[in-house]
Amino acid sequence: MKCYAFIIGLFLGSYVGFFHPQVYANSLTINTIHKPSSIKLLRGIVIDYSSGMPLSNAEIWIQGTSIEEAIQITTDESGIFELEIASGIYRIQVKSQRYYTTEILKSIPFDQETEIQMTISLQRVVIGQVFALKGIQFSLNSFRFDTYSRNLEELIQILRTNPNLMVEICCHTDSRGDDEYNLNLSQERAEYIVKYLITRGISESQLAARGYGETLPLNHCTNGVRCSGREHTQNRRLEYVVIGLKDDAIE
Repeated sequence: MKCYAFIIGLFLGSYVGFFHPQVYANSLTINTIHKPSSIKLLRGIVIDYSSGMPLSNAEIWIQGTSIEEAIQITTDESGIFELEIASGIYRIQVKSQRYYTTEILKSIPFDQETEIQMTISLQRVVIGQVFALKGIQFSLNSFRFDTYSRNLEELIQILRTNPNLMVEICCHTDSRGDDEYNLNLSQERAEYIVKYLITRGISESQLAARGYGETLPLNHCTNGVRCSGREHTQNRRLEYVVIGLKDDAIE
């Protein structure tokens, strides 16, 4: 008599088992297929950006689709954290002493994977580190600016996510013109940027302003030295320098 194979679907948790009786082989084969799951194990590690070494006791704050109020977990001595989480979109904020806080928007997919892995690197705060503020153009002999600067928007975001960070806005001119005039103009420009940052919601306690005039050139173009316009432009610049943390967490 001719035998026909039949299929029995057996549901076990997140698995579906299909039984195929092999009449002629005299054996039973089971093929397993994962069902899409909404619950995942989020497993991550937090490391130092420069060295790659794991950071223990880093704070992980998570809020999103299935977590209405932010919850906090902490990395272990190996820099690892784990959390069961539902599929969706989450904002993950990572903090560690002496490091810049970082925020990540993470999508947890609804698929067959049961574990999501991620690596988060944090950059160490270095007192005295200088960053350029490019894209800000002042009118001639004026302390006002009306141009958009991506660098300035990035600084605003950094200061918002790191409310204990303190920076000094530094303004420099080239050597053309009167020394004292350049010094005063650079101070007015630095103060104007600080006032602008305050209007954007940054705490005044995080900010300082200092104009250096032409006292700190990047090249040889000092008083009496003939230079090209491009060389003078190198010295005419805006920067911010990290001057401390409010909680004195820097050693």
